[in-house]
Amino acid sequence: MTRYNRAMRTHFIIVTLIFSSLISCSASTKSKTPVTTPIRFNVPDQQQVPQQQAATNSVSKTYEPTLFPGTIAAGNLIKIESYDDEKISADYRVTSEGKILLPYQIEASVAGLTLPQLSETLQKSFQPYFRTKPKFGLQIIESSVYVNALGLVAKPGAYLVSPTGSLDEVIGLAGGLEKNTTGQSSAQYVSIDNNQAKASIKLSEYFAGNKALVKGWAGGEKVFFQNANEEGNTSELFNKSYVQVMGQVKNPGDYPINTAANIFAYLMKAGGPTDRANTNNMLLVRMNEKNEVETYPVALNNLSQAPQIQGGDVLFVQADNPTDLQKDASVFGSFASVISSIATTVLIGAGL
Repeated sequence: MTRYNRAMRTHFIIVTLIFSSLISCSASTKSKTPVTTPIRFNVPDQQQVPQQQAATNSVSKTYEPTLFPGTIAAGNLIKIESYDDEKISADYRVTSEGKILLPYQIEASVAGLTLPQLSETLQKSFQPYFRTKPKFGLQIIESSVYVNALGLVAKPGAYLVSPTGSLDEVIGLAGGLEKNTTGQSSAQYVSIDNNQAKASIKLSEYFAGNKALVKGWAGGEKVFFQNANEEGNTSELFNKSYVQVMGQVKNPGDYPINTAANIFAYLMKAGGPTDRANTNNMLLVRMNEKNEVETYPVALNNLSQAPQIQGGDVLFVQADNPTDLQKDASVFGSFASVISSIATTVLIGAGL
């Protein structure tokens, strides 16, 4: 195994460990005061890494989602007519997570269902409210789908696009790509994932005229714009010259390290928090000299408990905790999505 491939596998393991530690850390910060003691995870010896690890994650250089005509997708507008209760008759937009909210506080997962399958789901859900088996008329009246733009864009969020829409349309709805200090785009790659298809695309190739690199949308895609080098690995994940600020900030990206600056200063450098940010539930991620990934819960109202910022740190500003159905037209971006996208790009370098 070459030094490069070993490095790629190491990065992949690090990303996985970050994701695991953040899940446990995020859960613990909901009811506890932030502390300075980090959660640590050792990076396993490379000889123990399964040889088929990269092979189990299929990554393409062209994004071509599998479309199933007649099935419901995130973002579709569905007309439901109830022959038994007028309260149910209405038009319903499927959220970016593939759900609809119905009367009587019924929440149904509908993405991927056909209309007959949806009818069965509705009948089972509403049966307790009727003496006889309810009947429904169903129709998909708008085929637009939700695409989640994340990472280095001006306005991260879930946007409605045509199933045949282009990547340019998504970029435009998200306010364009973030610019660096020279006025150039910070994003070099885009990773796209809808759980069935994955791709990592070099933006310079796409903008050069190769629009066929993105062949439509199935709905619910996570489209993560990121800074990566020409080999496809994430170049700034733990770069000691920068601090990464991610999540619910107005200008996510990489910022040169200043040892005199604290977490608040970097939050301001990133344009400040969005209106959905929970600044008392932030996370600081770093890798120490022993190759241990450390995560620290950080609260803006208690910065005295936060560690001093260091080069290579990743500051992630988490969102507040809306319900799934409140996310459909607002900023959508969890760190799980970001880490998943980073891991996808690392796999490009390791396996393709």
